[in-house]
Amino acid sequence: VDAGFAGQDRRFDLLEAMLSEKLGIPIEVIAREIAAILEQTPAATEGELYADLRRFKAKHDRLLARVAQIETFDNRLMAIKSEAKEALDRYDHARAAALYGRARALIDQRTAELARQGAEFAQAEAVAWILEKNWQAAADVWADAASKLAPFDAKAAGEVGNFAGTMLLEFGAQYGGDALDAAVTASRQALEINRRDKLPVEWAGTQNNLGLALRAKGERQVEMALFGESVSAYRASLEVFTRDQMPEAWATTQNNLGNMLARQGELLGGKEGMRLLDEAVVAYGGALEVQTGDAMLVQRAITQSNLGNVLVSRGEWLESKRGIELFTKAISAYRASLQVYARNHMYLDWAMTQNNLGKTLLRLGERLDGSEGIGLLGEAVVACRAALTVLPRDRLPVHWGTTKHNLGTALASQGERLGGPEGIRLLGEAITAYRAALEVRSSKQMRIDCAMTHENIALAFESLAKLDTAQLCIYLRAATMEFRAALDLFAPKHMRFNFEKAQAGLTRVEAKFAEHCSEDRGSRLQ
Repeated sequence: VDAGFAGQDRRFDLLEAMLSEKLGIPIEVIAREIAAILEQTPAATEGELYADLRRFKAKHDRLLARVAQIETFDNRLMAIKSEAKEALDRYDHARAAALYGRARALIDQRTAELARQGAEFAQAEAVAWILEKNWQAAADVWADAASKLAPFDAKAAGEVGNFAGTMLLEFGAQYGGDALDAAVTASRQALEINRRDKLPVEWAGTQNNLGLALRAKGERQVEMALFGESVSAYRASLEVFTRDQMPEAWATTQNNLGNMLARQGELLGGKEGMRLLDEAVVAYGGALEVQTGDAMLVQRAITQSNLGNVLVSRGEWLESKRGIELFTKAISAYRASLQVYARNHMYLDWAMTQNNLGKTLLRLGERLDGSEGIGLLGEAVVACRAALTVLPRDRLPVHWGTTKHNLGTALASQGERLGGPEGIRLLGEAITAYRAALEVRSSKQMRIDCAMTHENIALAFESLAKLDTAQLCIYLRAATMEFRAALDLFAPKHMRFNFEKAQAGLTRVEAKFAEHCSEDRGSRLQ
């Protein structure tokens, strides 16, 4: 055991030395950061450690560049700036943040020009705290800086609030916790400064940012009321970003509005859900009318891809020929977007659109009989696997997990269609893909997605029970557990359709278990 620990220590010593040389970070800082990462994520791979350290280095370098641009002719501030630079060179972010705070305290006592300079130091201080993973301190600094700058320069103060909201949204999306609450608060505070009657364009931009933060918070908490507030924020923004006067900003906000309406529609289901999906189509259609010409080719591709998503959602609700027509239109939209993404080297957008294309080929394949349907299911698997080739798990875990989930669904549909030993094999592969997705879809941070993956695993086990009757009771018991895991996460008040569907699945599987599995076999399984 001692020899094993010694070997592990030597491996980390070598890793730290290699990363220090490769990234240009002092080895003691490398060791400290690795320890912090492993404390939060004990199973982090070397690739994940390297990716986190690269992001840490990039933020550190941007902080150095920001501070270098701050001009001051006050000897006291120059001395503080110099000392803080030395601290940053040592990667002592806590010391640098303290020094920038001291500089801010000096400047707060002076004129409007120096108030702006104080806000610059506050920005640097806050980013230093973000690098230290102390978002609470950063949020307090940003809020204080914005409030003190507002009497002198409301526009600049609003920019501080908007920047704070963006940075806290990014932090909250990556690390969770209450940083998303702080992002919403920062955007609301910026709205109080960027008043519509004084700064209408800035006010509208802040409303758009608030919409993004509310959606992220709503996804984390599964709270439909937050989604509704997000929609309201986008609509408020569109009151200023008009199509005639600001067409590009109008189209961007229309696209954001469409995304939120589509998400609401998917979760609500029923007639209300379909109404919201129809509204999303209208929003995307309006954006596409503006996004014309080569200058907006990329923006158009993004909107086309989003339109494809909502067409798929609508098609899933329609069992008739109309549903097949919508899937076909979505496939055309995705393929048009893929061409633009490939030409512009937009690999993440390309991968996610490949993922969505795979999902749609799957839905269309499920609707069509015979060899045509089976062929489309095979194309769906190919599309998802293609997406995974450019979606590394260590750097893009959320996107990777989504694609793994969709790959599992395509494999499960293939298995159900083919049946026999090959069907059993494919369903086993599907469950493996779903379980891989759950490794990054935590119940705390991605509650909705986690629930949907559990439900799909349950359905795969239920299908296995039909194909492999020798293991019927084992598979039915496994399906029961997965349906219950999904129901624990689905909120019946806000996700009525999903909850009722999972509840129906659980009832169905429990009835089959009671019918086919004796009390003796059931007790052994228990």
